[in-house]
Amino acid sequence: MNAQGSIIWREGDRWYGAVASDEGVLVLLWSPDRSEVEENLPEISDLKVGAAVRRNLERLRREINEYHRGKRKRFTVQAAPQGTEFQKTVWKALCGIPYGKSMTYGELAEQIGKPGAARAVGNAAGTNPVPIVIPCHRLLAANKKLGGFGAGPEEKRRLLGLEGIEWIE
Repeated sequence: MNAQGSIIWREGDRWYGAVASDEGVLVLLWSPDRSEVEENLPEISDLKVGAAVRRNLERLRREINEYHRGKRKRFTVQAAPQGTEFQKTVWKALCGIPYGKSMTYGELAEQIGKPGAARAVGNAAGTNPVPIVIPCHRLLAANKKLGGFGAGPEEKRRLLGLEGIEWIE
């Protein structure tokens, strides 16, 4: 793995933290509490951060801020999460769900050629280390109910509402 760097910033009433490498964003997390972000952000051991890492972090910060202001519907910053091949397949497929649209866990399982693997898709989505950029919040249960989300149901409602996606409570 190449050099890594991190950033913490505030957007609205939330603090964001991210880790990136030369390849892209490895981790994105957020909370209303800065100390929670600081405590949960992975530690970086390599202090030599190159221009590519700084560009990835700055692009992420800018694009997340634009997303929350309704000015960005598609991310250009590269996500480079670490995971199993199945997780990476699910995360890549999630990036194909357009802004303002949703898909069920079962539909995504069918799309990746794993019919009947809705639970496995849900588990992979639940381990997504770069939410929002990899839009796991756009996945809903078969009955169009929320389903799970690593940042909690209120955050999922907030992101779905921002994009105008309807769900059933």
